[in-house]
Amino acid sequence: LGKRLVYPIVFCYRHFIELSLKYFISEYGHIADVPPNSQDHDLDVLWPMFRKIVTHFNDGDTEVLAALEEIVAEFAKLDARSFTFRYPTNRKGDPIMIDLDNIDLSKLRDTMEGVANFFDGVDGYLDSLSRNEPY
Repeated sequence: LGKRLVYPIVFCYRHFIELSLKYFISEYGHIADVPPNSQDHDLDVLWPMFRKIVTHFNDGDTEVLAALEEIVAEFAKLDARSFTFRYPTNRKGDPIMIDLDNIDLSKLRDTMEGVANFFDGVDGYLDSLSRNEPY
């Protein structure tokens, strides 16, 4: 039973990243001429849109952005369109095989806490800038 719990946990973290990126795109995309994108689940599509918004005013902390980009890329590699951890099989009915032994939930939790803190900071930063800049 324990290993099966990995699926909903990782799915929720992946979904958090997707929804966070969509939030930034819808809330602040106008700043950098990034159109809203509520339909796409592909993190490889959403990440560049987010990055364009975040770096519109300056390059930001490129080291932190690079680290976050690696995290998003890892989720995209494992679950490009949000199906891998949502369902036990693909659309053809074949089991989705994942090496669950290589997922350290404790480390993942700590990593995702850092991601959430980063997103909170970016939201405050962009909110402050968007209130004080003419567009």
